[in-house]
Amino acid sequence: MGALEMNQTRRRMVSEKMIYTPAAPDDALWQNVPIASEAWYYPLGYRLCVQTNAPIVQEMARRAFARYPASLADPSSPPLRLRLWVHDLDDPAASPSGPHAHPIHRLDGDTYFVMVGAGTVVASHHTRGEATGYVTPAVAQREDVLRVGLVEGPILYLVGPPRTAVFHAAALARGERGFILVGYPGSGKSTMTYACVRRGYGIVAEDAIFVPPKEGPLTIWGMARYLYLLPDSTRFFPELRNRTATVQLNGEMKIVVDLDEIRPGATQLHAGAGPLVLLRRNSGPDSRLVACNPADVLQDMMFTASRAHQRMTEEVLALHRRVADRLAQQGAFTLYAGSDLDKAVDELDRLVASS
Repeated sequence: MGALEMNQTRRRMVSEKMIYTPAAPDDALWQNVPIASEAWYYPLGYRLCVQTNAPIVQEMARRAFARYPASLADPSSPPLRLRLWVHDLDDPAASPSGPHAHPIHRLDGDTYFVMVGAGTVVASHHTRGEATGYVTPAVAQREDVLRVGLVEGPILYLVGPPRTAVFHAAALARGERGFILVGYPGSGKSTMTYACVRRGYGIVAEDAIFVPPKEGPLTIWGMARYLYLLPDSTRFFPELRNRTATVQLNGEMKIVVDLDEIRPGATQLHAGAGPLVLLRRNSGPDSRLVACNPADVLQDMMFTASRAHQRMTEEVLALHRRVADRLAQQGAFTLYAGSDLDKAVDELDRLVASS
């Protein structure tokens, strides 16, 4: 069997596992790929059109965005578009055990690139509100890369500044009342978030909040479906002791908790802005919540903004300062959380009840 025939055989074997409509034989550059599927979604209050030649791509978009109803979308905002094509290229190096299994990220001006292996690339053009990419069948079979890195990631970039202010923070609510949990990396935001979810709080965001800079009351949006906890968090939560930490796309070891599995109905799509709570660790089991200078929380907020978005131009920086100042008007507190997380949640209960 010749090299060309062997390569074609490998492609057929991959294609048997991955259904997609290829470009015409004379379209060597795949410029006119047939649109086998088109669907509209409404993530974070935006309108998004997803076009693809492969059912698996549309399925990943559905899992990521279908829970946002059209009624919550802003009809005045220009629609966003994602065009993602599975194409004929055998790339075993991008398999989960391959040497190029993890995405590589690059930013040039307002264009954000995600690359995996030798044949997968997605380019997101912020100004145009469009993302376009090509994915190999091997990568398309990996939900961790396809959904998180190549579908969700580009869209979150498109809805970012200046369309939306983005902060690394958690947002929780009980009914219409809630709060924003702020803290440096490693401060325990995810652990505290899970402790609140166990006590009946709804979760809007676990890692990043999205705040459109509109007139009137601010709305906090999020994409909470999973919680990513450090392996040692099992000492606080006995029900997680049999769960195994796995390597995430960023290389960190985390226990992944599916919120729909742990507590169906815990996730909320959005909530009104509430008090800012700066999280700090406290020695011993007890916790205390004290009012603080808003400037203390804003310092952490601006630091998390710089981590959430690499295009931190003067315009983007000014946007985040304005939004952070407006959020601080809801009140600012510091939670010194001890090792007894139930006591820490008790403090938050009192804050929500009084706000």
